[in-house]
Amino acid sequence: MVVCGGRRVAGVPPYWRRCLQKGRDMEPEERQGNETDRGRAAADLLSELEQELMHMSVTEHVRSMLATLSRLALQRLGMDEGGAELKDMGQAHLAIECFRVLSDALEAGSSEEDMSVYRETLSHMQMAFVEELRRPDTPKKAEGDSE
Repeated sequence: MVVCGGRRVAGVPPYWRRCLQKGRDMEPEERQGNETDRGRAAADLLSELEQELMHMSVTEHVRSMLATLSRLALQRLGMDEGGAELKDMGQAHLAIECFRVLSDALEAGSSEEDMSVYRETLSHMQMAFVEELRRPDTPKKAEGDSE
């Protein structure tokens, strides 16, 4: 399940579950491996991802993207793992705006419950963004801003 705004919204693609599990199951020395093995493994994973995407509906893919965007927004707001190191208000703004646009695009084919979760998540991200801008130590012009 993908968790968005603290609620379960959609299934995590099986490919992603397998990749995460493979990484957890490996011994540290296996993770390092040699360059050839890592290149081969990366090519295999890419091929597996392409196969998975061919069988995934666009709706499911967009739902997965929403979960990823909400996580990225929190990271770039400095509110997740990495804290200030990953903070970038321009990138946070972009992630939030992309979330808004994509969630609007899903409205016609989604349940009211799912849309409520998306709206709630968007609202929380927007409020966190504004609160972060009000902090005295936050640069008013974000790094990713084009203006």
